[in-house]
Amino acid sequence: FFEIVSGFTTTGASILSTVEDLPRGILYWRSFTNWLGGMGVLVFFLALPAILKRDEGTSMRLMEAESPGPQVGKLVPTLRKTARILYVIYSSLTLLLFITLVMLKMPAFDALLNSFAAAGTGGFAIKNSGIAAYTHSQQTAIACFLLLFGVNFNIYYFVLLFDIKKIIMNEELRLYILLIICSTALITINTGSLHNAFFTVSSILTSTGFSINDYNLWPSFSKLIVILLMVIGGCAGSTAGGIKVARVLLLLKQAKLGIKKQIAPRVVMPIKLDKERVSDETIFTVNTFFTYYVLIFLFSVIL
Repeated sequence: FFEIVSGFTTTGASILSTVEDLPRGILYWRSFTNWLGGMGVLVFFLALPAILKRDEGTSMRLMEAESPGPQVGKLVPTLRKTARILYVIYSSLTLLLFITLVMLKMPAFDALLNSFAAAGTGGFAIKNSGIAAYTHSQQTAIACFLLLFGVNFNIYYFVLLFDIKKIIMNEELRLYILLIICSTALITINTGSLHNAFFTVSSILTSTGFSINDYNLWPSFSKLIVILLMVIGGCAGSTAGGIKVARVLLLLKQAKLGIKKQIAPRVVMPIKLDKERVSDETIFTVNTFFTYYVLIFLFSVIL
């Protein structure tokens, strides 16, 4: 029960001390729950033509319930087609990771299950030693794909449409890349290992939880960066967890606006994201989400 709940919610926590002793069928199902939970169970059902024949309003509410970001949008006019496009992109990236790992001489069974866990950013390992059991090249490939799965999937749709302008204008993507570069550089300087720093940043920022070293032994400065990355998480519209980079970006923009209004109270300065005005409803939703996030976190610690 613990493993399945952890799998479908892509938490990745495990109470199995000897995971390698499990039968392959159980290992497969355990990892597959990570993959299915990554994009979201509701999105999965929306993508199936015969399961849910609902109106757009009902489908939109289901999508909003599953949405990992402050705003929910459709890539195409119908939500069902949007869900299918998302799953095609998701499945294609998973397959590409599987092929890459096999080419890097990882056993096919291990490659498939690690691809499931990486795609859903769930982090279920199938070795007692985790990802540390594999080669540096295989670890690097997994780290790179973790970062790809942490990107808003709308970006990949724009890539398919060759809409370079929307990709370049995306502020969330720019902040996401900046976080990766700065965090990796700072941890590398502090610990002296680029490989360990890059893998850990990729794993923690996307809330996957894969590990190749005991970062609890790192200096306090690096551990603080790891904790901050864990809270921030990946981009909205990705399989990663955390508050999401888009929400953090909007919170920072609100803080900046608050300072400006202290200086010039009467000035009207709407908050914009990707050069488009963010609605007051979205701002309210972000603030509410963040408030509940902090309250639940504090209550959980006390409990």
